[in-house]
Amino acid sequence: MALWRISSLCFRSRCGLVMQNAFFSSQDRYVIILPEIPDATAQTNSLLSVVHGNDLPPFDKLSTRESADACAKLALEFEAWMQEHGSSFNSENDVCNFENVIDKVELHLAPMQFAWNTFRHLAGVRSFDPNLMARFKGLQNLVTRARIHRLNNHRFFTAVMDLSHDKNLNSVQSILIAKYIREMQLNGLGLSDKNCKWLEEYRRRIYDAVFKFRLKQAAVKRLSEQVEMMQPLAARQDALRSPLKPWDLDYYARKLAEHDYDIDFGQTAEYFPYMQFLSNVFELIKRLFDITFTLVSGEAAVWDKEVQLFEVTDENARSSIIGHTPIVYLNLNLSSESLKTGVPAFLHWDHLVQFFREIGKSMQILLSQANYSELASGDGIERDCIMIYSFFFEHLFMRPDCLADLSKHYRTNEKLSKNKSANFIHAIREMQIPALVQNILLSEFDLLIHKSSMKFWFDIYRELSRQYFPYGWEKGDYLPCNSSIVVDEQIASSYYRQLISDIIACDLINDIGENTQLNSAEFVNFCKKFKNCYLLADGSMKQLEMYRSFAKRESPSVNAFLNLRRLLTLIQPASEQHIQKWSEEERWMVSETADDYRSITLQYIEKHKLSLQWVQNVLDGTAESERIVYNDPDPEVGFVLAPSLRWDGKDVNQLYLTAICRRQNLKSLRDLRAEHLPMLQNIFTKSTVTIEERYGVPVNRLCIFFHYQPTYYHLHIHFTHLREATAGTSVGRAHLYADVVDNLRSDSDYYAKRTMHFSLRNNDPLLHELLGEEKQTTTKQDE
Repeated sequence: MALWRISSLCFRSRCGLVMQNAFFSSQDRYVIILPEIPDATAQTNSLLSVVHGNDLPPFDKLSTRESADACAKLALEFEAWMQEHGSSFNSENDVCNFENVIDKVELHLAPMQFAWNTFRHLAGVRSFDPNLMARFKGLQNLVTRARIHRLNNHRFFTAVMDLSHDKNLNSVQSILIAKYIREMQLNGLGLSDKNCKWLEEYRRRIYDAVFKFRLKQAAVKRLSEQVEMMQPLAARQDALRSPLKPWDLDYYARKLAEHDYDIDFGQTAEYFPYMQFLSNVFELIKRLFDITFTLVSGEAAVWDKEVQLFEVTDENARSSIIGHTPIVYLNLNLSSESLKTGVPAFLHWDHLVQFFREIGKSMQILLSQANYSELASGDGIERDCIMIYSFFFEHLFMRPDCLADLSKHYRTNEKLSKNKSANFIHAIREMQIPALVQNILLSEFDLLIHKSSMKFWFDIYRELSRQYFPYGWEKGDYLPCNSSIVVDEQIASSYYRQLISDIIACDLINDIGENTQLNSAEFVNFCKKFKNCYLLADGSMKQLEMYRSFAKRESPSVNAFLNLRRLLTLIQPASEQHIQKWSEEERWMVSETADDYRSITLQYIEKHKLSLQWVQNVLDGTAESERIVYNDPDPEVGFVLAPSLRWDGKDVNQLYLTAICRRQNLKSLRDLRAEHLPMLQNIFTKSTVTIEERYGVPVNRLCIFFHYQPTYYHLHIHFTHLREATAGTSVGRAHLYADVVDNLRSDSDYYAKRTMHFSLRNNDPLLHELLGEEKQTTTKQDE
């Protein structure tokens, strides 16, 4: 029987079981330690009494220690049986057919897997017992070793290879045998010395090819932009001096997202009370997928009175694996309902994301039509597709219309509007950027550390950190030491396969389009198509074949992932109207007269002024001194030149540097006069010479400009490569250096007197102050 709990596994620790039966040899001084086989039986152990049947574990009387004994006994017995099973094929009289070779293995494997998942679940939901941790780690290693023992048995491998030539195998049996052979060959079975060397070279080339994709560039660039915006926010709210540290990112990413999208995550959680939300999710799944969740609490023993038991069915009835009904445990770490105030438990944004992922994984297991646990479980899916189901349901339900449909305020019964839902989702995506970059880093580290002839892991990690994060590597950051998923050979590439699964899921979701109505026939048909192709899969098709059958194209693209994560905007095919309106973020063109500047903008600057202490620290050399590429200390015409946090400092086609002037009384273009021309000329000459000498980019390949309005109000000049297209170089914000100099030469007070035209975001307070009630007819621009 296949029983699963949705969680990640780490197979690293050494066995922590009590060991007895030690045999000593005084001559060689060897010690052979054998694990103790528990004496539990079906008569004395309540878990062993049900592992071969189709009943739920008797949770009301099953202890954690009892389940551990059952798990250890079954794991040791399976390993011993597997050794005998492989040896049996040495006989010429042995019958080599699918039932004898594979079916027996699957039938013996299922009880052990059932017991392991029961123990793992109880260890997670019962009161924490420190004495249990050593045994948990030992059992984890023991079960993993037993499972892998199938894939290291030479005689069993020979039998499976012989069986693969059987012409009478059906498609499901062929897929299962191919999976066994692939896993065994990856363990080195059946490979000549030449092929083993080829496999090592292939692993190296996987890394070299994989991380030349643009997801890394887009995510790292977006994080740099975020950090640049976080620094003034941190200075304003917490008087925190830049640069930010690694442990600051998640906190300020949330603060920045709440600020940018006018969202309070705590208040938004009130729209998702647990019981109401659960009912809404099940009802929506019924509408979209024709899958029914039926509450059957009371029909089986549970470990806590708060536990709810549901039976999940579709029109094809329930799934069955090796003759047993699959079971899934879904645990949420929510606060209990307050007895004093009557306030229910709420799902915060991270609970929502995790719930959607677990629902997707649960339905893949519960509805699978595969008859073998090796194909029905997540372990049966190709490793780089293992989380497609989880991410598909996350992105499906994290659509504005779906999330609005699932919401209901616990007091007012009001639903989130589609616009508020969209802002909530965008805020979550923006807040997840640091975690996304961290995952991409660990994905690369995960693959790189398994290459042959690699460097010491610490050197690899430190070098990668400098590529990914604006602050580089921070002393004391030894994250891989706590990440057994990365360094464990048994589940290598875990982060990478999670990332690829997300990319494929986004590509699938992209087919339905953002404008398709939730309850439309097109939307429902899309969901049922996914159910029939993926959820009800019988194991007879590989993931690539399933993708091609569903999407009607050869391979997935990363574009949908980049678009969903707001790392680019992709509209295909694009009409003229789409080109005019290519982003969901609305901006407005405004006109600021000289009087407006004095009466409105200056007051706004003083009122909303962000701390510029970090700028002063850079100028004084007390911060980021290692990043400065040129420093002119002259108080009148001097400046510092440093790479922008938007640029990784390597690809010159993305070159981006900023020159910050030393004069303290210059906020923006508005303060420039003809008397400042020597300063501007000094910055231009020395910066362009430095850039050409250091990066090999001549002046005629540079775009040099000012921003108005600027991000922070201390005069600075931007230097970018002409190929580096950013929002900051667009019409309505950028003013070319050459034009500024010419204007000041013709009129010293040019920028003090002229009307400035620029665009502002819809949520910028300055926009509403400049527009006023009488200016509401100003042209609206979608950027």
